Amino acid sequence: MLVRYAMVEEPLQVSPKTGLREMLDLLLQSNQDTVAVVEADGRLVGVVGAHDVLRMIVPLYVDMDEALAALIHDGYFEERFASLKGVTAADIVNTQVDTVAPNNTLIQAATLFLTHHRHALPVVEGGKHVGMITRRSLFKRVSEKLSSNSG
Repeated sequence: MLVRYAMVEEPLQVSPKTGLREMLDLLLQSNQDTVAVVEADGRLVGVVGAHDVLRMIVPLYVDMDEALAALIHDGYFEERFASLKGVTAADIVNTQVDTVAPNNTLIQAATLFLTHHRHALPVVEGGKHVGMITRRSLFKRVSEKLSSNSG
């Protein structure tokens, strides 16, 4: 089975100038947790995932010791959110991403999910972003194949 047959039908995609609020709205309206950041010419810049957004909210020192989270005062989130109003996709995009091509196999994609701990992989062809494959879309395709083979 090929990646092209398991891609998300309508992958989330924004320009580098898209604001954080708009990206969050897109994520909330879908069942996806990764947005592709794409230039006007279709070239993939990178991705912004739910993890990247959380990383902007949660202080880095909490990574060192989870118990430090208890020291964050009640108003922290309101203060932090106010400072995020002008943030755009370009400010938080992860440019170090693994990609797959439409003609890669699902095994190749699944291997990247496992070995690189990815939840979504941009699909790139000819240097252009053409889609996204997620763990969920891969599972959906496998489920469809299992259903068609039983009976």
